[in-house]
Amino acid sequence: MVDGLDGTQNALVRADMVFFETANGGAVFATGSITYGVSLGHNNYDNNISAITLNVVTRFLDPAPFVIPAQA
Repeated sequence: MVDGLDGTQNALVRADMVFFETANGGAVFATGSITYGVSLGHNNYDNNISAITLNVVTRFLDPAPFVIPAQA
């Protein structure tokens, strides 16, 4: 770790997440961080990344199709 370059100290250190439904009931979840997987174990897995991952995996294991919301 380089001093002063973690996400709490430098606004330029960040990552993106993307989620979208597809037309045939599928969905895509993608992360834009090379350290996403390493972040899971922070604080003994009691962190936001672990909670997000659990929610995503739980939903993807649900056999119900994803539904694209109707456009107004």
